[in-house]
Amino acid sequence: MIGTTEALIIGGVVLLLFGAKKLPELAKSMGQSKAAFDEGLKEGMNEPLPEDSGEDKVEEPDSEDDDDGSGGDGDEENIHSSAQGGFG
Repeated sequence: MIGTTEALIIGGVVLLLFGAKKLPELAKSMGQSKAAFDEGLKEGMNEPLPEDSGEDKVEEPDSEDDDDGSGGDGDEENIHSSAQGGFG
């Protein structure tokens, strides 16, 4: 946890950075932001979840074109060459 000395140092730095006039404005805007965030969370929790259609949405890989049985589609060379900074 943060100790008293660390809290005082952090408070002093914040006071030097923002000034005494800005601190109440910052605290107010932070409070308003937190309230808006909490309200958004509350609204999100009240929305019903979408119904599951029961269909399997995961597509199976196409295994008809595999000649070597490696599971790849033969484009490994192109993928590696483009990953090394090439655009073509």
